[in-house]
This record gives sequence, structure tokens and C-alpha cells, in this order.
Amino acid sequence: MFGLPANIDRSVQRVNGGNVVNQLKQLAAVSAEELRFDKEKWSQSLGPICQMWTNIYQADQFQRLQITPDMLNAVDPVDAFVFMEL
Repeated sequence: MFGLPANIDRSVQRVNGGNVVNQLKQLAAVSAEELRFDKEKWSQSLGPICQMWTNIYQADQFQRLQITPDMLNAVDPVDAFVFMEL
């Protein structure tokens, strides 16, 4: 009907197979070094955030904050989450 050869399905499968093989080769190119958990790199990246959280948590006004039951029923879901975490 379209004037294609009889074995066109095999040609399409060969092209698709080649694409899959190329994608697998790209995945294999990722080195084991990149997949490994690097504690020092994470601590450098997250250190300032953890330090800030520690400073906030140790502040007197944060520890003296009292959560009332009506605060837990906040309309805003973010506020409700924060109050529940406190």
C-alpha cells in the first residue's frame, strides 16, 4: 500500500534495538564514583541548612512556643504541617 519492502518490520526492529543499545551504553557510562554516596559532599551541601536548623531549634523563643489545639486545625495545609511538626 505504501510501497515499503516486505522486510520493513525487521528494519524498524533493528533501528529500535540500536536505540535501546545506545541508551544502555549511556547508562553504563556512569561511573561507579558518581553512584557512590559521598558523605563529605553531602555535608558540604547540607551543612549550612543543618546548622541553621540547629540554631533555630536551640533558640529560646522556639522552645517556648506553645501549640494550641486550634493551631492544629489551621486552614492552610502548610501551617497545619508546621504546627504538627512543632
